[in-house]
Amino acid sequence: MSQETSGHVIADRRFEMAQHLASRGELLEATELLEQTVELVPEWAVLHFRLGEFYMMLERRDEALKAFTSCLAIDPDDRLGAIIKLSLLGASPRPQTLPTGYVEALFDDYADRFDQALLENLGYRVPWIIADAIEKVRPYAEDTAEIILDLGCGTGLGGEAIAKRASWLEGVDMSAGMLTQADQKRIYHHTEHSEAVSYLLQCEKHFDVIMAADVLVYMGDLEDLFLAVSKRLSSWGLFAFSTQILESGTYMLGGDHRYAHSAAYIESCAAGAGLKVLHMERSFIRHDGHSDIYGQVAVLGKVHQDAVSTPLFLTSPKRDRVGE
Repeated sequence: MSQETSGHVIADRRFEMAQHLASRGELLEATELLEQTVELVPEWAVLHFRLGEFYMMLERRDEALKAFTSCLAIDPDDRLGAIIKLSLLGASPRPQTLPTGYVEALFDDYADRFDQALLENLGYRVPWIIADAIEKVRPYAEDTAEIILDLGCGTGLGGEAIAKRASWLEGVDMSAGMLTQADQKRIYHHTEHSEAVSYLLQCEKHFDVIMAADVLVYMGDLEDLFLAVSKRLSSWGLFAFSTQILESGTYMLGGDHRYAHSAAYIESCAAGAGLKVLHMERSFIRHDGHSDIYGQVAVLGKVHQDAVSTPLFLTSPKRDRVGE
């Protein structure tokens, strides 16, 4: 959570002290200090959000609801994710996707330390697992030359994992901070600052591979995404992505502010978009404290009614590897 200044020196100091008290387990004292601080800066969204979190930890639901509602009223773009908390508290319907303002602010704030945090601290390897899954469906050869879209490219880890296959590699992300990091790696032919579905709907290119590493965890309803992806895939196109696992149902927003999706729901959304599940496997994603987090990686391809024994998606297009 961003701790942007309130513009009031005393309020900022009280906020910092409350954070310190909470870290020492003195949650009640921290909460009382923030309650006093609200009187000084009643329009500081960050303060209301943190107060709401403290109330949740103290199991004071009604007060938490009031704090998160105030936060959302002050910041309608919901950069802190108050609607997520309200949903988890059962006070509002589950959002079909996380607020754009929240996701953008989250990753803008995280961009300069993203790679180190994920690779060194969390053992993150989703982009490489996705690349391996694509390899199982359509093995790489030296003359492979695919037009590839890295959807939600972040700092470019996905691009690094799949770049060898590309004659054209494009990255799209809603976080300008993440794109700055990606551009510095000089692996993309083009990057675009945009939300995923919006970009796909206005894009005129067709892609042989669209990959989305750790993107669907910020989206609940997948129907619009899958339909948009299907329109932008070439005849032999593949859509490869990761999700968190939900054993039954459709999708669910968890306490980690991430969505989990069931395999049955993925298959249903795929079928509705004219796509077929070609590969799906459970795999280790990252560490979370002392626990190992597992998810699922899937590769979809277009359904071809006249498919022969060697379907189109098994054959890589042959192109000049320079440019589009």
